[in-house]
Amino acid sequence: MRRLPVIVLVVAAGVFVGVLIVAQTAMSNHLSPPAFSVNGHEVTQRDLNADLDSIANSGQIDQTSKRTQGSVTSDFGAAWVTRLIQTRLVLEELGRHDLRVTDADRRQLERQAGSQLKGLSSSVKRTILDYNLGLQKLQQKLGQSAATKAVAQAARGAKVSVDPRYGQWNEHRLLVCAPSGCPSSTQGG
Repeated sequence: MRRLPVIVLVVAAGVFVGVLIVAQTAMSNHLSPPAFSVNGHEVTQRDLNADLDSIANSGQIDQTSKRTQGSVTSDFGAAWVTRLIQTRLVLEELGRHDLRVTDADRRQLERQAGSQLKGLSSSVKRTILDYNLGLQKLQQKLGQSAATKAVAQAARGAKVSVDPRYGQWNEHRLLVCAPSGCPSSTQGG
């Protein structure tokens, strides 16, 4: 009779530990606060910082975009957040037109890009490929001008939130301005 309570305690302890592991795993993505969100789709600071580290260490950016070895300037960081937001908006617009970017599309464009994507993480590559392929598919279906207008309209209507450490969404210029401010209009931003 004494064995039954011990077995029950062991099983209960095992279940408790299992629940803790599952809860911790489920919450691990939520331990990093959002860097930004677009229409409810969040990107964590951890994921954004990993992208920026990948870019900084890839050898794919010029020295003016680097602050020190392995880090980028706040202007470059804001430009990357802008690209991530634009990519999300392009993908949403694709969905509205019953279009999508496939893995086969990505593989083909990555082969065509050759060494241009060398050293970049899979996340950064996917963003670059999805943005370019998404725009291409929209342009093929709508025409270049209409595709540009559709994405701009989606951006104007988007609910965008950016953590101030990465900049601020400028809804008039449809870009993220670095914490130091927006680039002047003459710089093409």
